[in-house]
Amino acid sequence: MGCLMLLFAQPARSQQPALTLPSASERVHALSTLWMEATYNFAYFDNVPYLNWDSAYVAYIPKVQAVSTYYDYYKVLASFLNLLKDGHTNLNFPRALADVYSKPGIRLTCFENKPYITDVDRTLLDSVPIGAAITHVNGEPTIGYLEREVLPITESSVEAWRIRAAIEWHMLRFPKNTRVKLTIQLPKSGTRMVNLLNNSDNVKWVSGDKKEPLTVFNMLPNSIAYFAINTYGDPSVVDSLDKYMLMIRKAKGLVLDIRKNGGGNSDNGAEVLFRLTEQKKIIGSRWITRMHIASYRAWGMYAKENKDTSAEGRRVIPHYERTAWYNPKELGGTDADNLMISENNYTAERYQGPIVVLQSWKTGSAGEDFLIMLNQLDKKRATTLGEPTNGSTGQPLSILLSGNIWSRICTKRDTWANGRKFVGVGIAPDITVSVSAADYFAGKDSVLEKALSVIANQR
Repeated sequence: MGCLMLLFAQPARSQQPALTLPSASERVHALSTLWMEATYNFAYFDNVPYLNWDSAYVAYIPKVQAVSTYYDYYKVLASFLNLLKDGHTNLNFPRALADVYSKPGIRLTCFENKPYITDVDRTLLDSVPIGAAITHVNGEPTIGYLEREVLPITESSVEAWRIRAAIEWHMLRFPKNTRVKLTIQLPKSGTRMVNLLNNSDNVKWVSGDKKEPLTVFNMLPNSIAYFAINTYGDPSVVDSLDKYMLMIRKAKGLVLDIRKNGGGNSDNGAEVLFRLTEQKKIIGSRWITRMHIASYRAWGMYAKENKDTSAEGRRVIPHYERTAWYNPKELGGTDADNLMISENNYTAERYQGPIVVLQSWKTGSAGEDFLIMLNQLDKKRATTLGEPTNGSTGQPLSILLSGNIWSRICTKRDTWANGRKFVGVGIAPDITVSVSAADYFAGKDSVLEKALSVIANQR
């Protein structure tokens, strides 16, 4: 069973005036909607055992009532939802705000929990060198700025990755055409203060304006094939793999790079795997989802009061306590009904040689589903190398809130087939390797280099 899990997909935009702050009652309704939908549908409350969701809701009512700007309204709702600490549960940055908020003409990458400048507008290159690190934002230490302004609105299932997501996705977003003062640590030595315009329209990046390709293929020295799949959201990635399969089959090793693969459709990941293994039945993740039967909840209250330990009591009390989960067996199904199983009907010649799969903290959703399938093969087929993954997958429920803001709540709980959790933890590689700032700016891909070494030792 395939699950469509596009990380940032959003339904079509409805027609509504932009940047109109909803009334106080509408704002409370939006907050209440998030509270209610999560209460009944969120799949990972056990990942935040310290959180009293009801108390948090009560505490946020005066906060959402007090806001005076559309942006602050967004921030309050986002910070409320991010109490759940889930990468598939978040507020999308509103399109209306995207028209009036911007970033300066620099791109950031996180190394060692610090924001490094990895690309700039060509007009800024003399004053903002690539390789500099940001130490202060408007006079405030960067970590303080992140903790106050950015981390509360940054979604992440793995806490260790939250600061990376904050730096690379949300940092330095300010009202368009205002200015931000940055203190930067220069690549060699010394510091510099720069005053940058918050407007990234018409930027000409030093690295070029090329869009990230869906796939990349190269033949490396010693007849090693390299194939990067940067998304599973487009079936053409499988067509691209087929285009190069003749060369790949002749290669002495294959490096499959999914470090930038944030998700898509897990069926496309299965199709990739079909070309690498002869195993006919591919076992993926197991999933469950919350279940609510209103009458069971009503009966469950009395059953709990009466300490009913009968089969009927055990059935209805979880509905009262909101801890009931969909169980296929109880509904006349089988244990396999909530297990992702893909039939391998690929008929062409497969690649039989050694494989190393590269993964990173950005490997998420359907990218992680691919790793689950790969790691659960009857016969080990590949060595995984890099960092633990994003630790976030599932099926989000999209909800439109007052003010034309889309939100998502994860409704599906995925685990390994045996029930072992990976959401909130990530999938660990066989060999842990990270790219340091020094290696990155020296043009050295230490993860890829280690992969080539592993293949050389397997031949």
